[in-house]
Amino acid sequence: MRVVMMSAVMWVGVLVGCTVMQPTAQRSFVVEDAPPVAFQKALKATGAVHATILQQDAALGMINATLAHKIALMVVIRPQGSGSVIEVAHQRAPDFLPVAPITVAQDWVVAYGQQ
Repeated sequence: MRVVMMSAVMWVGVLVGCTVMQPTAQRSFVVEDAPPVAFQKALKATGAVHATILQQDAALGMINATLAHKIALMVVIRPQGSGSVIEVAHQRAPDFLPVAPITVAQDWVVAYGQQ
């Protein structure tokens, strides 16, 4: 019985740890668009994945958004040559336990390509 009880306590510890540590999914890619053009396309892509923009700054090339207040979406655009490097990442809220994999960053990349 002691082993079962210890296992149960360890399992609860693992579950608590999972809700505290949220992995971040990140994608990075290069586009031919200059940063001002890339930023406008990024705004449209953010809307296309149904995210609500919380903060945006074209001069910094930064967009922070949320999906249903459960998933944070971060976009950073940096100049590279005549184009741009775009980094997009998402992270779930600690109290959100999805039933399916979260693919927001990948969905955003697809939406950007459709702009």
